[in-house]
Amino acid sequence: MTSVYIRTIGINSERCQDTAQLAAQLGTGMAAVSADRYSAPAIRLGADGLAVIGREDRSTLNELSTGVLNAISDALRHTGTDWMGETDNVAVFTGTDGAELTFAAIGGLIDRAGDAAIDRLGELKSLTNPINMMRLLSTNSTYHVSKRFGAQGGGYPNQSMSLSGLSALEDAVHTLRAGISERAVVVASGNMRSFDSLVVFGKLGLLDDNAGRPQVDPAYGAAALVIDSAAADDGPAPVAEVLAVQTQFAPDPFVSVATWTALFTAARTRHGLPDLIVTYANGARQLEETETAARDAVFGNVPTRNYKRYFGYTGKANNLLDLAAVLADERIAPGTTVLLCGAGFGFGIGYLLVRKLGQPVLQ
Repeated sequence: MTSVYIRTIGINSERCQDTAQLAAQLGTGMAAVSADRYSAPAIRLGADGLAVIGREDRSTLNELSTGVLNAISDALRHTGTDWMGETDNVAVFTGTDGAELTFAAIGGLIDRAGDAAIDRLGELKSLTNPINMMRLLSTNSTYHVSKRFGAQGGGYPNQSMSLSGLSALEDAVHTLRAGISERAVVVASGNMRSFDSLVVFGKLGLLDDNAGRPQVDPAYGAAALVIDSAAADDGPAPVAEVLAVQTQFAPDPFVSVATWTALFTAARTRHGLPDLIVTYANGARQLEETETAARDAVFGNVPTRNYKRYFGYTGKANNLLDLAAVLADERIAPGTTVLLCGAGFGFGIGYLLVRKLGQPVLQ
C-alpha cells in the first residue's frame, strides 16, 4: 500500500492561535479559560495571510475561511512552499460550513431599530449585498485554499458534521493512494457558537450543567495539513505517517455501544493494538459513556488522552485539532502509533491511525 505522510500541520483557534502556543499549553498542562458561549468569535486574517491574499479575495472571505487561511500560514511557517514544486496537481479537501449571515443581519437590525425591528424586516435587503453569496457557500474555503496554493488537482468540500475533518482526510488519502494526485491540502473549520449550533445543543440538553460544568464547551477552531505520497525523504521531514483512516455510516443521533464496538473491533483486527488512543469525548455524557464502554472492551488498558479542553468543542475541526495536539505533544515520542476517534451527529463514526515521526518545527 502507498505510504502517505503528513508534511506539516497548522491551527488557528480561540485558545491556541497556532501550534507554538498549543505546544506551550501542552507543556504546562494549563488550558485557556473558556469564552462566553454566546459571544461571537473575532477571527481576523493574520499578517502572513494579508501579505499574500489579494484585496478582492479578502472581500469574499467568511470567518471560517479566514481561520483556515490563518491555519495554513501556521503550517507553512514550519516548511515554506518551495519544496512543493508545481502545485497544479495538488488536491484540496475541506470540511467547513458556509457563513451564517441572515442571523447576523437580523442582529444588526435589532441593534439599529430595537423593539421596532419586527416592523422593519424589509430593511434586511439593504444590509447585505450580492458578494455575500460567496461567503454563504460551503465551497468558500475550497475556493480560498485552492487560490492560496494555485491548486487545480481536484477535491471538494465535505459535509459530515463533526466528522468532516476526518472524512476530508480520508478522501484525500484515497485520492493519493489511487494515484490521482501526489499531494493534497486538507483543512477543517468549525464554529460551534453559531446561533443554529447553540439552539440545537440547548434543545438536546448538551449545554446543561453536569456535576457543576456544562457537558459541551462550544468553541471555534481551524486546522490545515499538507499530505503526500512521495518518498519520506522527498521534501521536509514528515511529522507523521497516516497508517489508516476509516469512517463508518451510523445515523444514530447518539452512537450506541454496539456501533462503537464494531468500529473498534475492525480497527484492532486490521491494525492491532495502538500505543495510545485519543478519545472523541466531546463533553456529551451519553456519547462519552458508550465510547468508553466499547473502547475498554476492545482495547483494554491502552492509555488514552483527550485534548478537548485545549480547544473547546469545535465541531468539524475537532479531529484535525486533536491530530495537531498529538504532533505537538512532547510527551508522545516519535514512533508512537496513535488512534484518534471521531463522531458526526446523524452521520457516523470513524478513526485515524497515525505513526508519529516528529514535531512541527518553526523554520
